[in-house]
Amino acid sequence: MIGTTVPKLWFARLRQDWTRLDTNRHPAAHSTRREALDLAVLALLGLGLVISAFLTPHLHSIAARAPLFTLLEAIQFGFFIAAAIWVIRRRPATRYALPLIVLIALAARLVMVTGGPAASSDLYRYVWDARVQTHGINPYRYAPQDQALVGLRDAAIYPSINRKPVHTIYPPVAQFSFLAIYVIHPDSIDWLRSALSLVDTGVIGLIALALARLGERPERVILYAWHPLAIFEIGSSGHIDVVAVALLLVALHGRLSRRPIVTGIGLAAATLVKYYAVAAAPALLTGNWRRDLKFAGGFLATSVLAYIPYLSVGWGVVGFLPGYVKEEGIASGGRFYLLEQVEHLGNWLGWHLPSALINHGISDVHLFDLLLVATMGGMAVWIWRRSERFPRDVPRRALALYLTLLVLSTPTYPWYALLALVLLPFAGKRLLLATLFASGTSLLLYLQWWWRGSPQWPLAVVYGGSALMLTAVSVWFGLSAIRWKRLFTAIPKRVALSSSQEA
Repeated sequence: MIGTTVPKLWFARLRQDWTRLDTNRHPAAHSTRREALDLAVLALLGLGLVISAFLTPHLHSIAARAPLFTLLEAIQFGFFIAAAIWVIRRRPATRYALPLIVLIALAARLVMVTGGPAASSDLYRYVWDARVQTHGINPYRYAPQDQALVGLRDAAIYPSINRKPVHTIYPPVAQFSFLAIYVIHPDSIDWLRSALSLVDTGVIGLIALALARLGERPERVILYAWHPLAIFEIGSSGHIDVVAVALLLVALHGRLSRRPIVTGIGLAAATLVKYYAVAAAPALLTGNWRRDLKFAGGFLATSVLAYIPYLSVGWGVVGFLPGYVKEEGIASGGRFYLLEQVEHLGNWLGWHLPSALINHGISDVHLFDLLLVATMGGMAVWIWRRSERFPRDVPRRALALYLTLLVLSTPTYPWYALLALVLLPFAGKRLLLATLFASGTSLLLYLQWWWRGSPQWPLAVVYGGSALMLTAVSVWFGLSAIRWKRLFTAIPKRVALSSSQEA
C-alpha cells in the first residue's frame, strides 16, 4: 500500500507544479493582437531554424564543405538568439508559446534524421553493442574486430564502426539504453536518432517543469530546446549524452522535491552514461547529513546494481577507458589546450619549472592536473559547506561545476558541452553569457578535424574565449561577495537584530 501511495503523491506534486506553468503569466494584461504577434514571430523564427537545420546534414561530404556548414550553423544560431531574446525580454503571454517551442524543437531534430550522420559515427557503435547483447554476449568481452563476432558482422553497421580493434567504452546504463532502443527497431540508425530525439523532447518537458517549480517562466526552455548544439548533436549525430542529460534532470527534480534517494539514483544513472556527469554531485547535496547519506546510498546502490550484469569479464567492464585516457592525451597533457598556452607563454618569457620539481619527476602536466583537481575540489567543498539560499541556486551551482570542468579539461568533441547546456535555462546573469559563448562556439571544434593542418584557432576561440569569460565571471562574483560582506558588516548589530526580529 505504501509502495503505491508514494509514487502517487510524487506524481500529484508534479501535476501541481505543472499547473504553475500558467501562474506566472499575465494574460489579462495582454490583448489578442499581442498574443498573435508573439506566436507569429516565434513561428517565423522557428521555421527559419528548422529549414537551416534541414539543410545542414544534407550537405554532400560535410567535412569537405566546412565553410558552408559553419555558415548554416551561424544562421541557425542567429534564429536561436533572436527567438531567445524575444521570449526572455518580451515574455509572451499566450499559453501556446511553450507548445510551439517544443514542437519546433522536435521538428528541428527530426529533419536532421532525414540525412545521414554528418559528423560522428558513434551511433554505429551503439547499435553494434546492442546487437551483441541481444545474442547473449557481454559487450565488454570482445572488440568488434574479434573473430568470435564474425557472425554478427553486416554490410550496413559493421563497416562504419570506429575503433574496431578496441572494446567498448560505454558504461552500463548507456548499454541498457542501447538495448532498449534496439529491441524496438533493430539495426536502424534512423530509428536510434529518432528515439533519442524523442528522449530530448522529454528533456525539454523536464526543464520546463523544473523552471515552473522554481518560479521561472517555462518558456526559458528555449535556451536549450532551440540551441544549435543540441539540435545537431542529438538530431544528426544521435549522441547518447541526451540520456545522461535526462537522468541528470531526474536527479535535479529529486533534489528540488527533497527526495535524496531519487537524487542519488538519477545522478548515478547519469554518471553511468557519461562519467563526467558526477561533477554535479556537490550541487545536489543538502548539507543535512541524513539526507546526504541517503543520497550516497542511492548513488552507490544504483552503481553496483548496474554493473552486476556485466561482471563476468571482471575488470574488463571499464572497457576502452584506460586506452581513451591515453589516446585523448589526458595522461600526457596533450588534451589540455590551456596548459599548452601556458607553456608557450612560459617559453616566451623564459620561465621554467624549478629543477627541484623536475628532479622529483614533477612535470607541468602534473601541476596542471593538480590545478584542475584543486579547482574542482575547492568549488565542491565551498558549495557543500554553503547551503543554497534559494532552490534556484541548485542548478546554477551544477552549471558552474560543469562549465569549469569543461573549460579546464578542453575536450576536442563539441557534444561534451551538452551537460552544461541543459542547465543554461536556469543560469543567472553571471553564467548566462559565459555558458552561451562556450556552447555556442563549441561546434567550431569540428573545423579542427575537417580543415587541413588541424588549425588551432577553433580551440583558441572556444576555450580561450570561454576561459576569459569564466575568469571575468569569477572576478565579478568575488567583488560582489566582498561588497555585500562589507555592507552587512557595516550595519550595527543592534540594527541588524531589530530588523531580523521585525522580519
